[in-house]
Amino acid sequence: MSMVMESPHLIEEGVAFTVAVGFMKRDCLIPKQTLSYICRTWGDDMDYLEAFHAYEDTIIAVARRMAIAGSPSSPIILERKFFPW
Repeated sequence: MSMVMESPHLIEEGVAFTVAVGFMKRDCLIPKQTLSYICRTWGDDMDYLEAFHAYEDTIIAVARRMAIAGSPSSPIILERKFFPW
């Protein structure tokens, strides 16, 4: 089961959030560049936090897969290459 543990919040680099996967909590970051890419791909015009919430299920699924795969980075950085739409 994966869920956001902390309210996503905007920081200088992008949107920071924490997910829980099993008994593990991992800090994550989706950079502004990645969020801009997601919005351009889907033709949406929204700010970074709105984009996070609009695509939250997909973003959380990617973060969860990365945590399960044992991503060593902290926070887990969700780069554009993980969203190959």
